[in-house]
Order: sequence, then structure tokens, then C-alpha cells
Amino acid sequence: MARLWFITGAGFGLIGVALSAIAAHASLVIDTPAMHEAMRAAATLILAHAGALIAIATWQRAAPNPKIDAATAMIAAGVVIFTFAIAIHAFAGLKIPGMAPIGGSLTMLGWFTLAIAGALAP
Repeated sequence: MARLWFITGAGFGLIGVALSAIAAHASLVIDTPAMHEAMRAAATLILAHAGALIAIATWQRAAPNPKIDAATAMIAAGVVIFTFAIAIHAFAGLKIPGMAPIGGSLTMLGWFTLAIAGALAP
């Protein structure tokens, strides 16, 4: 699974830079300060987690732990859902009810689970 987390982290990095570029240069589509701020928030969220997933991948390569993989899957899924909810709202003005809270909650649950799994790891 370490390879999957590494690739996912790299993908998050790519998407984060793309969202940053959109926030900086897409003034014809994103035309309000609130939309720009939301797109920057989405970019920051996914970029922060890119490095975290690469770090987890490195850890998992050295000492594989299925509980860490489960926690990382929750984090990755939550970040995708949360980032998508923020970006689609900023880019298209579309709010999908419940999507951001579900993504955020899943991300937080993943981090909590990671903390527990890390504390219990040998």
C-alpha cells in the first residue's frame, strides 16, 4: 500500500498546484474575492495532505501496518471529497449539500485513527 499512498500524495501535489494556478490566474471564471479564497483554501488543503501522504508512504514502506493503511484511506478519501466540495463551489457556484462536512469529518476521523494506530504500533 505504500506505493499507493506515495502516488496519491504526488497526485494531491499536482492537483494542489493546479488549484493554486486556477486561483491565481482564472479571474474570468472566478470573479469574486470569496471564490478566490475558497479556491486557495482547496489548494492549501490538498497540498498539506500531499506531503502527509508521502510521509506515511515512507513510514509504511519501512514498517507496514494495516491499521495505518485504513487510517490513510480515510484521510485520502476525506481530502478528495472535501477539496472537491470547496473547489466546485468556488469554480461553479455549486453547493452539494453535506459534501464538505462528510469530507471534513472523514478526514478528521482518518487523522484520529492514524494517531491511535501510530500510538499502538510496535
